[in-house]
Amino acid sequence: MGEDSYPSIDMVLKMIKPFAREMVVTNASNICAKGLGNPIFGNVMAIGVALSKGMLPLKKASIIKAIKSTVPKGIDKNMKAFEWGLALKG
Repeated sequence: MGEDSYPSIDMVLKMIKPFAREMVVTNASNICAKGLGNPIFGNVMAIGVALSKGMLPLKKASIIKAIKSTVPKGIDKNMKAFEWGLALKG
């Protein structure tokens, strides 16, 4: 699937807005691709952003425990991405 088959970010935001109380837009995939070598870490970074904005009813310690128990491979990069997300705050 080519890049040109995806809707623009503006179109995606327009489609989501009616269903969201709050939206936070970050470029987590690109940040993690450049800083950690793989855009997949952007998922964990997004969790950090959501937690920092109070959008998740979870404790930081619970998320860290979950990350460590579910992604033993690449734990350092996942934890770095999570911390970046906490610091970014959308």
